[in-house]
Amino acid sequence: MKGLKESLRSDWAIGLVLMLLMLLVFYFEWQPMEILEYKFYDFGFNLRQAPPPAPISIVNIDDASIAKIGRWPWPRQRIAEMVRLLTENDARVIGIDIIYSESDSSQGLAEIRNVIKNVEDSGLQGTAAGGKILEELRQAEAKLDSDMPLASAIGESNRVVLPLFFGKISSAMGSTGANMPDYLKFNSISASNLWFQMSAKEITAPIPDFATRAAALGHINVIPDRDGTVRSEPILINYEGLFFPSFSLQLTLRYLNAE
Repeated sequence: MKGLKESLRSDWAIGLVLMLLMLLVFYFEWQPMEILEYKFYDFGFNLRQAPPPAPISIVNIDDASIAKIGRWPWPRQRIAEMVRLLTENDARVIGIDIIYSESDSSQGLAEIRNVIKNVEDSGLQGTAAGGKILEELRQAEAKLDSDMPLASAIGESNRVVLPLFFGKISSAMGSTGANMPDYLKFNSISASNLWFQMSAKEITAPIPDFATRAAALGHINVIPDRDGTVRSEPILINYEGLFFPSFSLQLTLRYLNAE
């Protein structure tokens, strides 16, 4: 009986030491153990059964498309045509994985807008000749403005999700109090007691003409593991005290009508 008690104590001591050792290994992220964990994860992932066909279509801008349509970047009217085509074919949600963070305004468009402003300021639009000139200038403006066709297509569809990108990702909690546009606040989650380790200090967002018309905005940040392989994505990223869902999460929520 005494020997059994001593054996149990010895087993408990060994188990406790092993448990503490493993806790230290995971706490300090010992690289050999981390790589081993990655290998087991990949092995198990590759053993899974083939997933059933998903109701998802990917419109890929590949080399064949570029050879047929023309060099990238394509005019934004082309993307607007795709949005309208997908909307007409009853796509439940449309994700555009391109960040249009700057307006596509040419020098010619800027000059035409200056001429329009000068004509309006001069009062010539009140005359027959001035009104005709102003109408022709506005038609030329509409032809050169490649942002408005896409903005209109996004707004009319009401099912387009656009991407955000965050820079300077760290594990430190972000600051608060930025002068953030309302359309960004609308696409965030406010939770003062939500702990989350991914925070950002910079943001790249679509231009307001697109962002304000989109059904949702979601970040496209991915953070690879130490071996360079991407196995997951941060579902939420903290920026200025607000939490922004990922692009894929926003697409899923809109597809399920769960926004």
